[in-house]
Amino acid sequence: MQLLKFILTRIILLFAIIYFLAIIFLYFSQESLIFRPTILAKDFKYKFDSDFEEVNISSFDKTNLNGLLFKVKDSKGLVFFLHGNMGAVDSWGKQAAFYNSIGYDFFIIDYRGYGKSEGEN
Repeated sequence: MQLLKFILTRIILLFAIIYFLAIIFLYFSQESLIFRPTILAKDFKYKFDSDFEEVNISSFDKTNLNGLLFKVKDSKGLVFFLHGNMGAVDSWGKQAAFYNSIGYDFFIIDYRGYGKSEGEN
């Protein structure tokens, strides 16, 4: 009985240590697990079927943010699109086709550290 109690105690202790180490790993790596930017070279050329204008906006701290503006004739308005935690405007810009087809201009911008935007996410 003593041997069984000893073995069970060791097994529980081992699982507690593994669990604790997993929690520590997840805590310190959570940012890289959540935010998955695609970083593009500054000379990257976007390719889309519709016409667009590449826009660079200087933020309050002089960080350059890169975006794309897809315009239509006689626009009903502007859709301002923020793409979420993955990728960059090179892949998310495909969303513009739908909004342009229903008569809206479409603007999408990359966050800091994503695509051609400067800074860190």
